[in-house]
Amino acid sequence: MAPATVKDWLDLGQALSAQRRWPEAADAFFRAQQVEPQNAAARSYLAVALLHLGRTSEAEALAGQAVAIDSSVGIYWANLGVCLFAQLRWGEAAATFHEATLRDPKNAAIWTNLGEAEQRLGRMQRAQAAFERSLGINGQQPSAWLGLASVVSQSGQPERGLDIARSVVSQFPNHAPALHSLGRLLFDRGELNEAESLANVLIKDHPGLAQGWALLGVIRQQDQARLNEAEACHRRAIECDPGHADAHSNLAQSLLLRENFEEGWREYEWRWKTGLIVERRFPQPMWAGESLRGKTILLHAEQGLGDTLQFIRYAALPKSLGGTVLVECQKPLKAFLNGCPGIDRIIGCGDELPPFDYHAPFLSLPRIARTTLNNIPANVPYLFADSEIVAYWRSRLEGVQGFRIGINWHGRGGHGRYRQRDIPLVHFLSLATVPGVRLISLQKSHDRDEPSVLPADSPLIHLGGDIDSTHGAFMDTAAIMMNLDLVISSDTAIPHLAGALGVPVWLALPQVPEWRWLLGRNDSPWYPTMRLFRQNRPGDWLGAFGEIRAALQTL
Repeated sequence: MAPATVKDWLDLGQALSAQRRWPEAADAFFRAQQVEPQNAAARSYLAVALLHLGRTSEAEALAGQAVAIDSSVGIYWANLGVCLFAQLRWGEAAATFHEATLRDPKNAAIWTNLGEAEQRLGRMQRAQAAFERSLGINGQQPSAWLGLASVVSQSGQPERGLDIARSVVSQFPNHAPALHSLGRLLFDRGELNEAESLANVLIKDHPGLAQGWALLGVIRQQDQARLNEAEACHRRAIECDPGHADAHSNLAQSLLLRENFEEGWREYEWRWKTGLIVERRFPQPMWAGESLRGKTILLHAEQGLGDTLQFIRYAALPKSLGGTVLVECQKPLKAFLNGCPGIDRIIGCGDELPPFDYHAPFLSLPRIARTTLNNIPANVPYLFADSEIVAYWRSRLEGVQGFRIGINWHGRGGHGRYRQRDIPLVHFLSLATVPGVRLISLQKSHDRDEPSVLPADSPLIHLGGDIDSTHGAFMDTAAIMMNLDLVISSDTAIPHLAGALGVPVWLALPQVPEWRWLLGRNDSPWYPTMRLFRQNRPGDWLGAFGEIRAALQTL
């Protein structure tokens, strides 16, 4: 006998939802809504079912209607937050989950949702507080414990994060998200054997889930250089879950690394859905490469400073198609980018934007331009140092006689592949054994291997902590580079700066580098003045710097 009342339909829908039978659940909630069109619960629960069926816009509309009908119920706000979260609208989701906690402060799941949204926004203290509040209500939630493990790891307590994740796995040994989270934390710390074991357990016990294949893929790719197997893992993860953003993003990097640019650029658009990069949303359309005669386009930064320095070169393309080119960049870069060809106006991130007709994020420009290995725009220099600051540093460095090499040995702290950017300073100092070489620090952050605590007879010249503090980001560094014979660096913004200036630069890379440096070559099609030195096996900086010293001796 078919249900007759709203409550009957809602109960049936809830039972079907618990079994993840989303089409049938959606039908039940829809029928409840037909019986009572202004029933907030029917609309809210139907929204969740439709969200699981991929009907995101309908879901958000229904969830919003439920809140409008009855704003006093926390779960209605929470379901709206889930719809916003699914669209990567982290700020709106966090605000909505906060409203939910005000109305239902003892609902542990809502606090967990709030923690996840705050974490996506990078507000780690708030995220940690939300996860801890959730666990104070119900300490048996794997998702809240795993969220807490991730947050404390990212907040400088990796050991505590690992301990929490291990505890969750011990309590829930077949819980796929727990196995995956522990595996990722181990991978980020470079504990690869255990991470690989967990990936294999996931694949064995949950072969139809994407997480195990995705984890094994990044291990094969980034740390084991088994690239054919890595690509196969990425594709298998996508077969298991066609919407798995991390698998698509990892596949993109694998394809680009191996010079498959056409498919690689397409797959790279999945980066927006990984949650690692916040997508800018504008009412104006994204530029697709059409003529810009009489039109204005906004090019906008999306990732790190090095990415902006590398891809600002593409500003010349829309300019050549008749457009007025606006560039929104990180505020510290405004002064330095002023001289870049093709830019009509520079705006700092967060400042008010003038009117424009089209937009494009920097790292989508290679796809729009149909960039291949043979047509990379590599006319250098395309960035320029200020002549007066160059003259100032020429006088400052006048007493440094010999072959001047600027060095940079680590970038920002990070997880996963970012840990490979840090190279022990001792390897750079070994270059001073080459007769005539003088080493000059270009390092901005000295929290590791601080030059001021090096021995008095250290060969490293430290120019002081005020570099770039007066004139703006990279202004002094660029001027110093123009007074050097060579720059040698790990993979940070520094080699991008040197390459864009047309300064000779050598880059020390792990065996499997970031995608932009490709494989098996000692030059870079992005920067004609760059030379690449690679590890012959994972972790082998000694061998790589042996080759750098040998090359220096020929100079």
